[in-house]
Amino acid sequence: MGIFNKVVRTNGLRKVCIFVAVFFFFTFAILSLERRFDLKILFNKPDGLKTRAPDIVYSPCRHIPAAPEVLGTWPEELYLNYTDIEDLLDLPDPSRSTVELNGNGHLTIGDHVYVTITLFDHHGRKRRKGGDVVRAWLAEPSLGAAASARVVDNNDGTYRAQFVVFWEGRPEVRAAIIMTREAVSTAYKRRYTCPPVEVNTAVFIHPRDLSIAEETPCSFYPYISGYDVICNLTDDNFRRPWYCGKPRNTKLLCSDWTLSSERNLWQLNTEQKHMTSTQLELISLSNNALPLKTGIFLNVTSDCSSHQFKTDLKCDLRALESARKTSTADGYLYEKKWYNKICRSQFSFVQLTKYLNNVKMVLIGDSTSRQFFYEMQNLVTCEFTTDTWDLAGKHHEVRCENETLKFSLTWKPHGLPFCTTNTPHQYFRPLSVHLNEYSKADKLLLVLHGAAHFYNFHSHVFYEYVKEMKSTVEAVLISHPRSFIVIKGPNAFSFSKSTDHFIWMPDSYAAVYEKFVRDVFSDLQSDRLMFLDMMDITVATEQWHIHSEKFIIHEKLSEIFAFYSTFSETLS
Repeated sequence: MGIFNKVVRTNGLRKVCIFVAVFFFFTFAILSLERRFDLKILFNKPDGLKTRAPDIVYSPCRHIPAAPEVLGTWPEELYLNYTDIEDLLDLPDPSRSTVELNGNGHLTIGDHVYVTITLFDHHGRKRRKGGDVVRAWLAEPSLGAAASARVVDNNDGTYRAQFVVFWEGRPEVRAAIIMTREAVSTAYKRRYTCPPVEVNTAVFIHPRDLSIAEETPCSFYPYISGYDVICNLTDDNFRRPWYCGKPRNTKLLCSDWTLSSERNLWQLNTEQKHMTSTQLELISLSNNALPLKTGIFLNVTSDCSSHQFKTDLKCDLRALESARKTSTADGYLYEKKWYNKICRSQFSFVQLTKYLNNVKMVLIGDSTSRQFFYEMQNLVTCEFTTDTWDLAGKHHEVRCENETLKFSLTWKPHGLPFCTTNTPHQYFRPLSVHLNEYSKADKLLLVLHGAAHFYNFHSHVFYEYVKEMKSTVEAVLISHPRSFIVIKGPNAFSFSKSTDHFIWMPDSYAAVYEKFVRDVFSDLQSDRLMFLDMMDITVATEQWHIHSEKFIIHEKLSEIFAFYSTFSETLS
């Protein structure tokens, strides 16, 4: 009995010791991590958080690298030597500029046609230099038909547009000056002044007193104008360079970085004070997005029974390779349906569920990628397994699932820079970090994108993003043999109705960034890699908003699944 009591006392003492040790361990852990991981802040944005605008000091950017040899020069450098005009009448005049058809305009489906666009200024003088963003397209609204042209800048005030006629009818040749050379120059030169118009910021919040908060500007480089002391937040940004001004409030530490946010200097009326009246006029709506009068209608006939161009080729490896190399429009709109010129891209969504079994469809990008999420929800039933955007804001990961199909649909924001308002910075992860979450055995349909949130910066920032995207794609193609990857290109929003777009989000970058993507990925050949061209359909349909019309998203999803269904059949 005595031995028994001794054993009981010994075991009881051991349990007490273990409990005390565990208690002190967790107490110490909580106290030591208290400043970094306040649960209220990590999982809920503080209610009614308001911080004053950060200190903004304009200064020349110190960190723009030389262009890589493969590029020769950055696109902005081409505009640095343009002198600012003093007479606004030197700008191109759409009423005086001309559009001339080369040839007779009587054509057969599949023919090429060329047009010369010559710009004249308000004095009636021919423009002697290039650099204007000029676009051209064919349109026949009664047929719901349209197709964009490839436009070549001859650098002498003339532009050569090449069309392919895809349908029988009387399409009209349309053209427009999207941005004048002077407007592009104003926007591009601004990329050499820091901070940018749309300033990414960090919000620092004291972990025990939420009323103590401060917002400071951020950058990819350890130079923040107006701040002598910089917070190196690279470790907290998934090892991607990120630096922000150190809070001036001594009660706040760099480790109190809680939220990512932004300030638009145009909307704050700060930017305008640093621009001349001429510069403000150059980026105004009255001098950009200007349609040209053409009066040209083509007569297109068919030499077969079909009223439109069609191909019988399947969307397979050969089509993927051709799509990446095409030098003319990749397709056309007819009866408001998009037809790829290379293969049968009209997918029957009646068969959609057949190709979604056990598939994880992951969209990583921005709000233009989120549009694809919404459209997929219209096509396949799925229930949210995360907070919805209505509950927690639109810049966090969401996922919905269809249990019957074992299908999941996920949208994730790409990493910083990302224009957002008071959002936990952990949401913005690099592509590689996002994709590490998936098993090598998963059937992945990945749609990767980035563009709009980079327009605000010098183009080297986006170029680095594309190179990182390529490295990630190469790794995934090797590690995940059941993956199919779609690189979604930038879209045009030619007829913007917002003046500030021309300075902080100029559409002139859209074609530049598309070329970056095509060039960087040009040597990566795979039957599981697709480039989704968004420029042709958005130019041809005269889009004005960064978010394309719903039918465009539907048609581009059709194109994705035309290719993915072919790949999926190889897994069966």
